[in-house]
Amino acid sequence: MLIVILLTICFFCGSVNGIGIGSSLSRIKLEVHPGEEAVSNSLKLINPDPATKKFILSLRKGTVEKGYSNIENLMWIDIAPETIIVLKNDKSEPIKITISIPDSLKYYNRRFGCFLDISQVGSGGLSTGLVIPIMIDTAPTREIHKRCKGCGLLVYPHKLNILGKVDSITVVNWSDDSMKIAVGWNDVGHQNWKDALILLQNILGVFVPLPDTFIVMPNEKSNIYIKPVAFPGRGKLYFSSGEMLDFVNIEWSEY
Repeated sequence: MLIVILLTICFFCGSVNGIGIGSSLSRIKLEVHPGEEAVSNSLKLINPDPATKKFILSLRKGTVEKGYSNIENLMWIDIAPETIIVLKNDKSEPIKITISIPDSLKYYNRRFGCFLDISQVGSGGLSTGLVIPIMIDTAPTREIHKRCKGCGLLVYPHKLNILGKVDSITVVNWSDDSMKIAVGWNDVGHQNWKDALILLQNILGVFVPLPDTFIVMPNEKSNIYIKPVAFPGRGKLYFSSGEMLDFVNIEWSEY
């Protein structure tokens, strides 16, 4: 099984709160197949100052971006080393980040995130110098778990490459309350998707246009059919209800 690791590279070097520290990455984004390990070795720390420095690396839960949930368990991520010394005007050896998501259908088609805090050790204790988001996309699937407690609103699959005239996704309300769901294109609530796509529902065997908002009952699903009208194209199709949201990355070419 191929595991793709996507790395956003941005050499940053400067003083944050008086702490001179830089890194080779501004964020770390990985695609992970549940049950397998994904490894990144591209993160290095940069010490621009004329003095050797010691840093502590630690993980922290938090929302890194719209559509990314807090990672359920920080133990899924291993950082090595957790303490690192960087010589003056030098950079560190690569920091190994290993991610292992449990092999369960519940963890396919998900997006998780957390933060990597990099703190300098000084005479006054620890001072946070850098915060690097870690973004995890698990393998997409059309197969829907029987029960996904706490999953809220999910779209299956969360990545779609449309090869023919029409394709489909499934929006699932995993909560115990009905949801009034709004559709957005490249941002929550933006209705300019109508310039690129036709969205349809099958009502009693008849395909009808999807309204700007639609209802999905508790623990129920809604199948949505997608027909591109502008070629080629790509973007994010958001589905949101209050604080709950998910999106599908879509791309297509001429068929």
